[in-house]
Amino acid sequence: MRYSQLLIPTLKEVPSEAEVVSHVLLLRGGFIRKLTAGIVAVFGIDTAITVTSSGESTWAKKLPLGRMGQPDEVASVAGADLVRGYSVDRDFFLTAEQAVSYGIVDKVLFEKENTPCHISTFEDRLLASNYHQGLLDLYALEEGMVRKRLDQAAHEGSGPNEKRQEGPHVHFAMKNPHHSEVLVCDLGTDKVYRYEAFDALKKVGELLLPNGSGPRHIAFSKKHPYLYVFTELSSEIFVYDFMDGDYHLKQVVKTLPEDFQGENTGAAIRLSPDEKHLYVSNRGQDSISAFKVKENHLLEKIATYPSGGEHPRDFNLSPDGCFLLVAHMITNDLSLFRINKQNGELTLLKKGIRTPEPISIVFLEKES
Repeated sequence: MRYSQLLIPTLKEVPSEAEVVSHVLLLRGGFIRKLTAGIVAVFGIDTAITVTSSGESTWAKKLPLGRMGQPDEVASVAGADLVRGYSVDRDFFLTAEQAVSYGIVDKVLFEKENTPCHISTFEDRLLASNYHQGLLDLYALEEGMVRKRLDQAAHEGSGPNEKRQEGPHVHFAMKNPHHSEVLVCDLGTDKVYRYEAFDALKKVGELLLPNGSGPRHIAFSKKHPYLYVFTELSSEIFVYDFMDGDYHLKQVVKTLPEDFQGENTGAAIRLSPDEKHLYVSNRGQDSISAFKVKENHLLEKIATYPSGGEHPRDFNLSPDGCFLLVAHMITNDLSLFRINKQNGELTLLKKGIRTPEPISIVFLEKES
């Protein structure tokens, strides 16, 4: 089972709450508030397991799908202090050692380390971004499982925001789909680092963003040599092209309405499957901003929509591009929007779908 897309067919009508939550993998964890730290819930599947370290959410590459004590798969885990499981009728906690002894995980790697805030994979490699320690980790995968760490890179520097940029904070790393480079967002140093990464991490360059902007996540075009960097601290999108192999800034767009005067931090950024529209979530204004991607790949603002809850830490689009689901970490709920695929506009279908402290949404994909 691969955790990337929706299990159900294209939705034509407004789905019920049960339909929404039964086909989406919700990574739930107290990354900030630590109320329900480290829960992973797979609704509609018997059991799911995840791992926490010091009360923060982390990851396991594969999740057991069988019942307690009879897992169909086992997972190697990193930075594990506590394992929490969710089943149809109960929650349960285990120490990492108990999880190993019960066969839920096969071994614990790199104990007592801070846990990553973002992971991505390419070929048989896994990239993990460690926000708290400002580290980028490169792991080897064997049959989809984490087996060993190949290399680790540490950044240096800081930014003008004393509360958020006292040092490096690696928030995102992903391979550029058009060539071999890996791009790494460091919120603490206002840079996007360029690496060559396979058996080791080799820094080959960097993109310098404005002081205090805090780059958080990147959306890559899969069809064209363009990418979109979303900044957490300044709530802006930086558009780059790399047609000649280097990165050239083409546009900077603010995601908030001009009359908004409150505090805000940018969160998630997603391109629609057809790459005709781009969306971001704003925490503070608590909204989703929609943009048209023009023929020259630059952005044109469509509108900003209330997200329907507080602190939209993540959202995702259904693989058919028809729906947008938003996760509100503070109000413990989801909102569901219909997407007009012609003009990118959003229509709220339902809000207040109860889900304790959701922080990430990943659609499930059918096995081929």
